[in-house]
Amino acid sequence: WNSLFDALLLSTIFSSEISATFFGLLAIQMFFRGFHWVAKSRVDFMEIQPNVSIISYIRLAFLTTLLFFVDFLYVSYVI
Repeated sequence: WNSLFDALLLSTIFSSEISATFFGLLAIQMFFRGFHWVAKSRVDFMEIQPNVSIISYIRLAFLTTLLFFVDFLYVSYVI
């Protein structure tokens, strides 16, 4: 909830630039933020498990790589 609050606080600072595009990009950001939380939870879960299969590591590496590229595309579009 912290990131949502920060985003809404920033929207009050940049209130002159609020548009449908702004809210669309904010929704996309919050959607992918959820996947970042899932990845963090998966890493935390894998740290406490005694036997983790190699497939779990491959899935986590794929998710992390996918999130990196999505973040890169998002930042390059916004800037």
